[in-house]
Amino acid sequence: TQDDPALGEIGKDLNEALKDSLSNEKSLNPLEPTPAPIKPVTEETPATPKTAKEELNGAEKQEAVEALSSSIEEFYQKLADNEGEDFEAIAKDSNYEIKKSEFFSKADPPKELSAVIDSLQIGKISDAAFELPENGDSDEKLSDPYRTSDGWFLIRLDEVEDSLPLAYEAAKVQVTVDLKKKLAREQMVKEANELYAELTKKIKAGKSFADAAKELDKEVTEVTELAEGQTFNFGQRSQKLPDPPEFVATQYTNPGEISPIYFSPSEEEATEAQIIFVEKRELAKKDEFETDFGKLYESTTNSIRFVALSNWLYDRYETSGVISPKREGQQ
Repeated sequence: TQDDPALGEIGKDLNEALKDSLSNEKSLNPLEPTPAPIKPVTEETPATPKTAKEELNGAEKQEAVEALSSSIEEFYQKLADNEGEDFEAIAKDSNYEIKKSEFFSKADPPKELSAVIDSLQIGKISDAAFELPENGDSDEKLSDPYRTSDGWFLIRLDEVEDSLPLAYEAAKVQVTVDLKKKLAREQMVKEANELYAELTKKIKAGKSFADAAKELDKEVTEVTELAEGQTFNFGQRSQKLPDPPEFVATQYTNPGEISPIYFSPSEEEATEAQIIFVEKRELAKKDEFETDFGKLYESTTNSIRFVALSNWLYDRYETSGVISPKREGQQ
């Protein structure tokens, strides 16, 4: 009863307990979702700084590569004077880096040797390695300096390993890939020949090359200032960069005509086809022509003199019965 002091005290205690329970309901309610843990804030990893080469744009990189020509010539001349010996020491003294590759096949070169030489006759840096003789003197196993868009390369052939036959599964995959490439190449050649015939027909009918290409839904790219490949001199040797494919394709084509289809690198191994219309020709004037011609004349004259002197000396040896001197190690 309300007058019972014992019950009154118990009721009071229950009321206080209920109030406390209600005030803590949120924290005690088992149905309340657990707050998501706070994720720690992590600092972003700073980007790797670019190298000096990576900071250059295309034009700046090309200028930097060309600026190395004299240094490369000096380095190559030292190698030639030393007949290819002490390659590592000479490279170190010239501050050039030497990288050694593992064995690789011509079809699967390492990435470091996949840069394209400024020469369509050779291809990649790795292809130049396969031009070197397996057996020969030290200087014969050195390539010419080759320029790429990424720098200069000079290759030394150290060792050749015979290739191993592929396992069945690997050979099966390789044959499938080669067949697909062959079919795609044949289709490209077929379409190029058909396009060439259509363009020729429309131009003979009086249409311009641009209009004829537009009717066939083909895009025309204008190429100007075509010139032959540049020549670099390395002491007694020189390396002439190949003529651009557009120059080769059009060198015998008259203005107003379409040049023969130019397949690169060849029709049998074509990866692209070019159909070029020659709009006009202009005679290029080179300020350095007389200098280059003078160097060519001097080089040719010196070669003729050397051959004449050598023949005269060997004739004298034979007449006098003297054995001609030979390089050490020759028989």
